[in-house]
Amino acid sequence: MLANPLVRQSSKFAAVGVSNTLVSLLAFQLLIDAGAWATASSPLGFAVGAVNGYYWNRRWTFSAPDTTRSRLRYLLVQLCGLGMTSGLVWSLDRLGIAPTGSYVAAIACLTGATFIANRRFSFQPDPPVGTPSNIDTGTVGTEATA
Repeated sequence: MLANPLVRQSSKFAAVGVSNTLVSLLAFQLLIDAGAWATASSPLGFAVGAVNGYYWNRRWTFSAPDTTRSRLRYLLVQLCGLGMTSGLVWSLDRLGIAPTGSYVAAIACLTGATFIANRRFSFQPDPPVGTPSNIDTGTVGTEATA
C-alpha cells in the first residue's frame, strides 16, 4: 500500500499533521488554562504547529531543500490556514462548541487543503533554468498553421 509515492507522501503528511495537532493543541490548551481567549489562543497554537510542520514536512514528507522560496510559500499557506482556522474557531465558539473541540474540528477541516497546497505550491521544485515553462517565447495563444 505504501509503495505508491502519493500514498506514502500523504501518510507522512498525516503523521506530521498529528504531531502538529498535538503540539499546537498543547500550546492552545496552555494558553486557555492561563486565561487567554480561544480566539487569541488559536493563532498562537497554530503558529507553534506550523513551525513544527515546516521542519518535518520539508525534511521528511517532501524531502525538499530549505530555501527562502519554500519558506515564503509555506508561510503563505500557513497564513491562509491560520485565517481559516481562526474563523472556524470563532464561528464554532459562537455556536457554543467548547474551545478545544472547536480547534480540533477546524484543524481537521484544513488538513486536506494544506496537503495539496504544500505539495503543489510550497515544496514544488523550481523547473530547471531554460525549460519552456519559465521562458517567455511570445507564442502563447498562437497556433501553427499547416
